[in-house]
Amino acid sequence: MEVLQTTWDSIPEPIKDQLSTNFKNWTKSADNECDSAKPADTQVQTDINRYTCRIKLVKAETKELEGYKI
Repeated sequence: MEVLQTTWDSIPEPIKDQLSTNFKNWTKSADNECDSAKPADTQVQTDINRYTCRIKLVKAETKELEGYKI
């Protein structure tokens, strides 16, 4: 999440204004997506699945945002 926050912070304001989200909204949306996944057989595995989901989303979003950096 820190890498994503740093990447987001490095994007110029005019470009941020054109994007349809902000860091806080994206984080909330990602949490909702990962929390709504089907629970696993154990709580530990469910937690691991949520963290894995968040990691995948953060990596994808960071890669996308890298394209907006100047």
